[in-house]
Amino acid sequence: MCSVNINELRDILKIRLSKKRYTHSLNVADAALKLAEKYGADIEKAYLAGLVHDICKEVPIDEQLAMAQKCRQGIDETEQKIPALYHAAAGSWYGENVLHIHDEDILNAVRYHTTGRAGMSRLEECVYLADLISEDRTYKDVGRMRRLAFEDINGAMLEAARFTLSDVIAKGSFIPENSMQTYNYYTALIKQYAESVAQTMNQKVAVSDRDQIIAVAGGGKRELLGKTISRQLEEMIINRENSIQAGLDKKTIPLISGDEDSYSAQAIYPICCEGDCIGAV
Repeated sequence: MCSVNINELRDILKIRLSKKRYTHSLNVADAALKLAEKYGADIEKAYLAGLVHDICKEVPIDEQLAMAQKCRQGIDETEQKIPALYHAAAGSWYGENVLHIHDEDILNAVRYHTTGRAGMSRLEECVYLADLISEDRTYKDVGRMRRLAFEDINGAMLEAARFTLSDVIAKGSFIPENSMQTYNYYTALIKQYAESVAQTMNQKVAVSDRDQIIAVAGGGKRELLGKTISRQLEEMIINRENSIQAGLDKKTIPLISGDEDSYSAQAIYPICCEGDCIGAV
């Protein structure tokens, strides 16, 4: 899988990286392993990809670009305008040609850990999220991202893609095509689920995680999508409660904070994954 063992690789990282970046790489490897264990990816590959992901981060920019342009997955015109992204493609090239890693899944996980892409493998997703939730990360809402990453990997990928795009826009930078495709891909996954349920039941359907409405089908998108869920709905998710309300004695609950709608009927069911309640439909 690699021409050097893990201890030797750690020694290489110590030479190539600052103490802060080295610590980050260890933390990402640990988080990637835990996510792989949770979601059924190869834990050894996840740990290795986590270690390698930033191996070219502190190489001079011109050297990063030269390696990136030679990597097998390529680097598009927009990414070539964003020096902060060079290290991912450069790391993939370095992994294949210097460390002699020939596992395509590991190389892709390193290559796309910054931008993501449509149709990522489970290993790629684990490394992508691990980089966002590693122990050393301190950005606002990192706690929520960590929780979501271990509750619902598709929901976490969508939230991570949103976070990445909003950060890029706030900085006034170019938006990589792969980042746009990542957002569109995971948005489509969740929308397809909501639309399937809406068509089956011929009713308006909303899907939430434990914080906000993440998909709406059958109408009401503008009123609900992206809004913070109500305290009552959050409590139902936490307590794993379901509810069907109809008729004169119905007791519907608001779906979002500040919601004053009086629904003629309402059915709420928690969404559970591997024993954890991660949202509701």
